[in-house]
Amino acid sequence: MNSPERNNPDKLRRITQIAWLIYCLLMLFLVVILLGSAVADRHNLNYHWTELREVNQAVLELPGQQPEQVTLPLVVEPVQAGDKIVLTAEANTLQYDNALFRVSGASLDIYVDDVLVLSTGQVQTYPSYQKTPTPQISMLDLPTSNGLKQFRFEYTVAEATKSLELAEFYVGDTAVLFIHILGQNSLTLILSIMLLGAGVTLIGVSLLSMRATSAAVSIAWLGTSCLAFGLWSFAQNDFVVYMMPLRALFYVFGYVGMLAVVSPLCAFYSRVLERRDALVLRLVNAIAALLALFFITAHLSGFLPFAVSEPFIRRFMSVALVTLGVFMLVEYLQLRELTSRELIAPAALLALFALADLIDQFFLAGAIGSSIIQIGFLLFTIWMTVFGGRYINQTFEAARQSASLSSEVDAMASALDKQRSLYQRLTESSEQVRTMRHDMRHQLSALRGYLDAEDTAGALAYIDQLDHYTPSFAQMMITDNFSVNAVISHYLALATENDIHTDLQMVVPADLGQVSESDMSIIIGNLFENAIEASMYLPEDQRVIRIRSQLVKRNLTLTVDNAFDGTYKTHDGVFYSRKRTGKGIGLSSVQTIIDRYDGSLKVELANGQFMVSAMVKL
Repeated sequence: MNSPERNNPDKLRRITQIAWLIYCLLMLFLVVILLGSAVADRHNLNYHWTELREVNQAVLELPGQQPEQVTLPLVVEPVQAGDKIVLTAEANTLQYDNALFRVSGASLDIYVDDVLVLSTGQVQTYPSYQKTPTPQISMLDLPTSNGLKQFRFEYTVAEATKSLELAEFYVGDTAVLFIHILGQNSLTLILSIMLLGAGVTLIGVSLLSMRATSAAVSIAWLGTSCLAFGLWSFAQNDFVVYMMPLRALFYVFGYVGMLAVVSPLCAFYSRVLERRDALVLRLVNAIAALLALFFITAHLSGFLPFAVSEPFIRRFMSVALVTLGVFMLVEYLQLRELTSRELIAPAALLALFALADLIDQFFLAGAIGSSIIQIGFLLFTIWMTVFGGRYINQTFEAARQSASLSSEVDAMASALDKQRSLYQRLTESSEQVRTMRHDMRHQLSALRGYLDAEDTAGALAYIDQLDHYTPSFAQMMITDNFSVNAVISHYLALATENDIHTDLQMVVPADLGQVSESDMSIIIGNLFENAIEASMYLPEDQRVIRIRSQLVKRNLTLTVDNAFDGTYKTHDGVFYSRKRTGKGIGLSSVQTIIDRYDGSLKVELANGQFMVSAMVKL
């Protein structure tokens, strides 16, 4: 049987729609911020009061080579573990200036005027399985004196580093440096926040929807993929790296997020398309799972560093997204099915951005960066939000119709059982009448014998004996409607068998107007049956059912009162059966029929009485 939550999808549907609306408003708000940030950057809008100074001219000293003048940023390759690389630069500073620097793949000692002011990235500062220091972006407090200062950056190449990027650094007060790093990374920051928000919202909405339909698991898989991608892109953001205190732990989270993007997306496609046996989806999912297992094991064992595996995993992720896009295109061309038609556009869009990311990695040396794939995944997510909202809405509607159909089937089954019982009783009565007619000749002969013998007393006694064994059909004529009488007679006999006292005063006309006799029989029969069931929980001397009905200006009113033990189950004002899990079939059937004829139904509980009042327009 369905749980109460599954039988009440409308409330969950409203909650889901509200959550979806909040999510869409949040996405709209973030898009506005994104556009505003782009406009501000385009027009060089500044919100600080001092000048940002970029230091990009320096003298580079490589092992075994003469110093040379270089322009930063610069990539030095190849490099070996333990290589010492020195950058020397000069910059004018003011009293409250700081320096903003970035380093990855090496430990770093920073000297200002030959005084060591910072040492970072040493082996003991990060987990041994990383093999390389966690990327770092930090502000460095400078001496408070004004004037020209000499900066010396001494890099020590880490174990797994094959190339080293030497980044430019910036000088200015705290506000200008903070605004600079935020402005430089605002696009990818907002993209990653939107992806994280989309993932959390999709998962939350799907969890609410699962109570009404298992199809919401598909949206949960989509949300998991968005959440994983958002976590990876969030960890890639320089502003986040600057702000986060536990950089090593967050670096690991981002890495795991990148590993977890593909498998949930495969699960989403397979469930939505109902193609869990699709070879391409199973193959891509299996490769993604095996790679995740291999790389996590290799990293924890210290066999493989993040710096080596991260580019490979990113390329696999892009290849997998392109493959899934091609799969969706083939699926659509082969089946022309509605769901594949709705998914082909966002899947193809994501595949195109993933292809552009591959071109950037293989042919442009990462000049565009990760923002291209982030934008593609965000557009895919926004598009899929529309699909997901419609998909959830359709599943709720299907669940509602299924619950309604299930209730109708249960009601029909209950009605068939009652009709079967009534038919059995009518059959028994017909058999009694046939037997009586068959024996009538013998009984008349016996009476004639008494009368011929002028034994009046014996004849009367014989008549009394016949009357005792003959059913009194006159007692069954409680109302003017034959069908209703049959139902009442059935439940009267059932009440008598269970020692329930009944008090009936009923008016039901033979002509029921717009109401069919079967509907009226279901109303009275279900209410009578419910009263009998409730009475069975009481001692025999407390079992009482009182039924009244009257006709006033073509409005038939019916009241059924019965004593009960005070125990009942409700959910959102709906009474639930004590015999089974889920909503009571009897009252729901009565409510459905009464609504059909613009009537009303009211249930009250007071002083140990369960009171039902119904009105139907004839």
